[in-house]
Amino acid sequence: MVEASSGHRGLLVPDDSPTGLLDGISVAGPGQIESLSIRLRLDVPEGGSARLGDLYVHLQHASGLAVLMNRPGRTAESPFGYSDRGGLDVVFSDTVALGDIHQLHAALAVPEQETLLETLTGVLQCAGRAVDPSSVDDTSLRTARLDGFNGHALEGTWNLFIADLSGGGQYRLRDWILTFETGAIAVPEPVPEPANAAVVFAGALVTTVLLRRTRPRNP
Repeated sequence: MVEASSGHRGLLVPDDSPTGLLDGISVAGPGQIESLSIRLRLDVPEGGSARLGDLYVHLQHASGLAVLMNRPGRTAESPFGYSDRGGLDVVFSDTVALGDIHQLHAALAVPEQETLLETLTGVLQCAGRAVDPSSVDDTSLRTARLDGFNGHALEGTWNLFIADLSGGGQYRLRDWILTFETGAIAVPEPVPEPANAAVVFAGALVTTVLLRRTRPRNP
């Protein structure tokens, strides 16, 4: 297992701005990703407010992109998404049975229109909905999940992008942590050169002939 942490950040996410906030972690060393999870902690500045349905968050690496959140709770009937006001301390993982964060209230058996005020905690699947935030909904295909990084090298820069796409509140990035389950990078076995293959074959042939010559004849 390999873990990489951003350390304390305390960075405000711009309110009502597609420019958003970009933060990176550099990961060094060999290893091939077998699975990846990410812990994301966002809080709300004291005296401030925020709204979960405003958020768009993705994780990007040279090997691809995973959409962690894309206007959670947004549907055709609820175009503004969830009105939850608390912070987040959530682990995103594709290996958990609990549903994705886009349908958080259903996963928690909470009415869709209810407003949660406490910090959201737990382990959830990422949204995976790589579509325009202005048109995303619960039926959008989940094509950008964390398992898209599996099989790729973990080294390089991992970028977290967070945008608050509607006015009226503001989040602050506390920190984020990547956890990789890794295996050795597979190295293909060398293919013998034609000349070497011929030598091996010729050696086997000569050995066979010598054995035949030295084998005693039946009386």
